[in-house]
Amino acid sequence: MSDSDLTLTQGALFDDPTPSYLIDANCLMRPYNEYYSPDFKLSELFWSRLFGLIRRGVLGIIDKVRDETYGHASDELDKQLDAVRSLVLVTDNDASILNGYRQVLSHIATTPMRYQPKAVRDWTPETVADPWLLATAMAFRSTIVTFETKPDPAGRPWKRVKIPAVAEDFGIPCMDLFVFMKEVGGF
Repeated sequence: MSDSDLTLTQGALFDDPTPSYLIDANCLMRPYNEYYSPDFKLSELFWSRLFGLIRRGVLGIIDKVRDETYGHASDELDKQLDAVRSLVLVTDNDASILNGYRQVLSHIATTPMRYQPKAVRDWTPETVADPWLLATAMAFRSTIVTFETKPDPAGRPWKRVKIPAVAEDFGIPCMDLFVFMKEVGGF
């Protein structure tokens, strides 16, 4: 099946095909804030390709990631997010994702000497995207695209929960944005 055959709508959340990749908020905000600011027009090809992959269902964006990003980077990025609003994956109304979300939170809370209590508390508000992103990746068997890296094991208990550390425990693959760009091509 080619990328052009892939489609995904909010209403068909678990119908095939599902997104092969899910994007973290930092892969939306960092390119704007660090690489392409202040002139969004310099990066139109990057954003066009990235959001084109969302439109074709290859790359998924969950509601919590959209909410963490929207209004925090640029008006231009917000316009791109508005254009794919109907494709944003709603996480809190699907039993598989809800079950995965509970598993993720339980796992970080009960893994002894791994995380400081504040790190666990920081992940428990329902507005925090990271546990939802992991839960959605479990449900879809998707790869998470994130700039986060796994913390040094010697630094335990960790002050912050990082997506790659939890993803590894659940067998969820992760890659950074540049590896993703190479893998899917066209950037």
